[in-house]
Amino acid sequence: MCSLIQDKTRVRVSSVLNSDVKQFGKSFLFDCQDDTCWNSSEGTPQWILVDLGTQAEIKEIAINFQGGFAGKDCWIETSPSINSNELKYRCKFYPEDDSTLQISFLLQTCVGNFTSVGNDSVIMLTML
Repeated sequence: MCSLIQDKTRVRVSSVLNSDVKQFGKSFLFDCQDDTCWNSSEGTPQWILVDLGTQAEIKEIAINFQGGFAGKDCWIETSPSINSNELKYRCKFYPEDDSTLQISFLLQTCVGNFTSVGNDSVIMLTML
């Protein structure tokens, strides 16, 4: 699996626990360290917005929730641009509430015969 997350990737999150970005900020979403993570503030919804900076074919999304803090009702939307107000619904998913790899699926499973996000460069994950 090849990660599309690069230095030019822009990430926004709904919140950071106690506004403590040094300990819980969005930079820990993709650092590949088991002992760090992004922590949101309490409440719903929480979301992660990833702008890849270029259109990309996305075949798989992998997510790992911290046990006890998994979203109950989650979905993925995409958009052609970070500046676009048009998010296109792709799929819903229901993660397990433990610390193992939660979601690892082909988008084809998610959206019927869709094998990629196509012309979209922005991915939005929303968690309730």
